[in-house]
Amino acid sequence: MKIISIITCITSALLFLSCKKEKAPINSSTNNSIPTTVGSYWIYDCNNRDVNGNITAMGVTDTVRIIGDTLIGGHTFITYEGTHYGTGPFRWYHRDSSGYIIDNNSKIQYTTVNFNDTLLSYIESGTYQFDWVMKPFAGSQTAVPAGSFNTTDYQGHCRKVDGQPFSGCGNDVYIVHNYYYPNIGLIKASTIFYGQLEASCNDMEKVLQSYHIE
Repeated sequence: MKIISIITCITSALLFLSCKKEKAPINSSTNNSIPTTVGSYWIYDCNNRDVNGNITAMGVTDTVRIIGDTLIGGHTFITYEGTHYGTGPFRWYHRDSSGYIIDNNSKIQYTTVNFNDTLLSYIESGTYQFDWVMKPFAGSQTAVPAGSFNTTDYQGHCRKVDGQPFSGCGNDVYIVHNYYYPNIGLIKASTIFYGQLEASCNDMEKVLQSYHIE
């Protein structure tokens, strides 16, 4: 059973690569939109959410930390370590490339400068087509335990390749939402198993409980 979210884009980067450690400070672009300092961390509450939007706490928290930086392909990447809905820990690698946050496989994770183009497209398991687009602040704040934020939304639009609707909810499109705030990072995210799309359209979400930026 597979799971879809912004972490789907990241999972290809969850490899414990044998890379040379970069001793110099992280040299991101001047349009930096992500924290870079070792010791910064984010704690998320994980919840179940039914098709009507009712929330049930999972009793699970995820913690993500910046633990260093790594030289990959001549570029310095921030090294993160953390859990995902209680599994892990994993490591992944991001850098800011002129306002585009990319992983070590050059996949765009989100951006602060492009709200017009499809930023990433791929097919999962030969069945599900994903198109990722960035949506600007829509005028309604994203409220989580850590506060309220004027977030952007990195959306993954999921469709079945054969054009059929998801049997669990009858929708032709399921949208994964990943809400970001510059200089803090991920504020709120939704996640779903493929089986849930065909059974109930119930999903999961994580919300920022607290954070610390060094």
